Amino acid sequence: DSSTSRGLGDVYKRQLHSPRLSARKLQTISVPVLLIAGTRDLIKPSHSRWLARQIPTSQLLLMTGGRHTSIFRTPAPYLRAILAFLRRS
Repeated sequence: DSSTSRGLGDVYKRQLHSPRLSARKLQTISVPVLLIAGTRDLIKPSHSRWLARQIPTSQLLLMTGGRHTSIFRTPAPYLRAILAFLRRS
C-alpha cells in the first residue's frame, strides 16, 4: 500500500543522505574491516569513503558500476575480494 511505500522511501532517503554512526564510535573499531560498496549503490560512495576514513583498520573496495544488490547478480568478484581480504587479515 502507499503508506508502506512512503515508509520505505523514508528509509532509503536516510540511507542515501546520512550515515548514522558517529565517527567517535567508528574510530574505536580495532579489527580488520572490509567495506564493499558500488559506485551506483543506494549508499553514496562519499558515505562509504567517510566510513572507511573513520575506521582505522578498514579497507574500502568500490566496485565500479556496482549497485547495492550486485553481489547477488555477479558474486564472483565480490567473493574473490572477500577471500583475499580474509587471507591477509
